[in-house]
Amino acid sequence: MEDANISITFSPANGVIGFTLRNKTEGPIRIDWNQASYIDSEGISHSVKAAASSKPLTVIPPTAKIVDSIAGHILPHAPLRAPMQGKSIGIYLPMEVNGSIRNYLFTFRIADVVY
Repeated sequence: MEDANISITFSPANGVIGFTLRNKTEGPIRIDWNQASYIDSEGISHSVKAAASSKPLTVIPPTAKIVDSIAGHILPHAPLRAPMQGKSIGIYLPMEVNGSIRNYLFTFRIADVVY
C-alpha cells in the first residue's frame, strides 16, 4: 500500500505479520502502539505490540524506513488455520503525520491456507 505519506508492505509468517514502512514525508511519523490493534477474522479487536520495538512509540525519521513485525496471537498454528480461509483480518495503525493523526486500516483476505 502506498499513499503520499507512506509506503508499506506486509509479510505474514510464523504467527506474526512482518512489515516494512517507509516515511515518504519531510517530517517524522510517529506510531503509538497503545492505539494500534489487530482485528481477527471474527471482527474482534486486540491490542498489538511491535516485536522489535521496546517502546510504545516508534518514530520514523523523514524519508527513512523501519522493518518490524506485529506480534501476538495473530495467525494461529497449522491445525487452526483452515477455518480462516476466505475470511479477512486487519491491522489498525494510527500514525501521526505532519502533526495530524492518520488512521490506517489494512485488511487482508485469506485466500488460501498452506500447512
